[in-house]
Amino acid sequence: MFRILWANNKNDYREWLSIWYRWEGKEIFAHPDYLSLYSQWSEAVCAVYSSGDRHLLFPFCMREIAQDFSNETYYDIITPYGYGDIYLIGKSDFISLEKEFNDHFHQWAMTSKVVSGFIRFDLFSRSIDDYKGDVIFNTNNIACDLTKGDVKLWEEFKPKVRRNIRKAMSCDLKVEIDVDGDRLDSFLGLYY
Repeated sequence: MFRILWANNKNDYREWLSIWYRWEGKEIFAHPDYLSLYSQWSEAVCAVYSSGDRHLLFPFCMREIAQDFSNETYYDIITPYGYGDIYLIGKSDFISLEKEFNDHFHQWAMTSKVVSGFIRFDLFSRSIDDYKGDVIFNTNNIACDLTKGDVKLWEEFKPKVRRNIRKAMSCDLKVEIDVDGDRLDSFLGLYY
């Protein structure tokens, strides 16, 4: 069964959250509250395809396209900052479920006047190979296996990285965790 869930609808929100909590991976970029952070300029939406206890989730932000050439309203979709993808919840053959999902999603997008989309694919995406749009490589991502321990991780860093870390330590650089946001302005100044 294919359906579209809207985070601003109480029943849809609860269903989306219920599916998300059953997911072993619990990807934060697929949580309705994360997508709702962008509510000033978009609607938090999730396309869901369910077959038994298996679900495919595709969370995205839906935005109205400003235009002057038509009385019609058109939309584009975008994954939120971070990563997006079609996520499998449950044990299944992803490829066959994905085909069924894509057929339903394409039909929904056509009838909903969605004319464009932008996906920041998950690092370990299973759906990127079957994506029908243009895929543009942007940058490499680096992943470290933290189970190796400090010594092994340190040895695997390039000498330049180790040198930069030593320099930061010699300058008494400290990492602060600010859960209350007291230093947010300082962070934003550096970030921008």
